[in-house]
Amino acid sequence: MTHLNATQVTHPSTSLTTNRTAQVLVKMTPAERAELESIAELEQRSLSGATRIMIQRGISQYKTDTLIAD
Repeated sequence: MTHLNATQVTHPSTSLTTNRTAQVLVKMTPAERAELESIAELEQRSLSGATRIMIQRGISQYKTDTLIAD
């Protein structure tokens, strides 16, 4: 496992290639985790995989909403 220093976390391109992933710690309530676990099970994904997809979808939606607001 690769450990990142503060510079690498704030500027991931300094050490990671575009084909690699990095860990992100996310704090959530037990209810949020339970909901995410249900989604992961429904989609037959790992909790990590489901979380990544939800983040990707959220980023996409954020970009769409931001473009509309501009």
